[in-house]
Amino acid sequence: MTVLRTFIKSRDYQFVQTLCWASIILVTIGYYFIAHDGYSYNQLIYDPVAYYIVLWSLSWSIPYLFISSIHSSLRYSITFHSLMALLFGMLHFLLTGTIILLLERLLNLPEHFTFHSLIVHWQTEWHLIVHGSIWYTVYLILLYALYFYKLYDAEVRKNNELTQSLSSAHVQTLSTQLNPHFLFNALNTVSMMIRKEQGTKAVDMLASLGEMLRAVLSKNQELLITISDEVTLLKKYISIESIRFGDRVETELDINKEILKYKVPRLLLQPVVENAYKHGMRTNEIKAKVKITGKKDDQKIMFRVFNNGSYDFGWSPDQAEGIGLSNTVNRLRELYGTAFTFQIREKNDGVSVDISLPAEL
Repeated sequence: MTVLRTFIKSRDYQFVQTLCWASIILVTIGYYFIAHDGYSYNQLIYDPVAYYIVLWSLSWSIPYLFISSIHSSLRYSITFHSLMALLFGMLHFLLTGTIILLLERLLNLPEHFTFHSLIVHWQTEWHLIVHGSIWYTVYLILLYALYFYKLYDAEVRKNNELTQSLSSAHVQTLSTQLNPHFLFNALNTVSMMIRKEQGTKAVDMLASLGEMLRAVLSKNQELLITISDEVTLLKKYISIESIRFGDRVETELDINKEILKYKVPRLLLQPVVENAYKHGMRTNEIKAKVKITGKKDDQKIMFRVFNNGSYDFGWSPDQAEGIGLSNTVNRLRELYGTAFTFQIREKNDGVSVDISLPAEL
């Protein structure tokens, strides 16, 4: 109700109402000129100028009468507006004749009647009461339509905000699952290096791990980060894996600079790259290769993570369990609905994961 009251009192509403009434008057005058092959100013004052001037003047009261009764019972509202429609019609009827006479005298035009014969005019033009009542009713119906539209729009906005809030909470929960998942894998690797008496590598890896965790946790409250920030996190992760696998893996990162300003879900690429390392190394007796590319195609951001292993792990995007890839797909589904793609393709020389997202700044 407050929104509607504010709207009615706004300059935009007043401007629109004035513009609408001016348009009605001009269209009617144009019609009269065409229908009567020209029209005298005197006749225009008599009909329709005075008629619409009175309607326009009285119409300003209708929104306030509407507001005063909107929360009343149905019976009261019907009775109240029936009486107001009748009063509106009577005022329109009485004032139209008076305005005609005043305008004719003001403009020194021949008078259709005098103040003394005004009562006779009223007796012959009593149908203006019906006209005024009909105008009031039509105006009232439009206000009710506007009121219920505002209620509907407010409810839709409220539901959208609630849905977005729940979705954001879900995405945040999914995002936080990645931190312990990645940390467990990294610490497990460090412990393995210590058991193998690779202390220097273990120290280097812990240092790189600390840098990455600091970067990850500093972005923890953000669902979306720039691709530039995402690449920075990914480089830290790659440095960790480089220490872990050494010369057994070759990693290539090729991200087009054009897309660095766009935003993507935090830790979008790390689980996919981790999966490429894991399965690429497991199924490869020769040197493993991992290549990460990113570019913009039309209004989409396209990522591809390729490894020269084989597709033997039986995972699909519809899987609901697991942390890494399933978590990534679930987050994408929450954020983008059906506006993204996540596909795993097996090729002759390896396996690629292709991700397509809307380009959002």
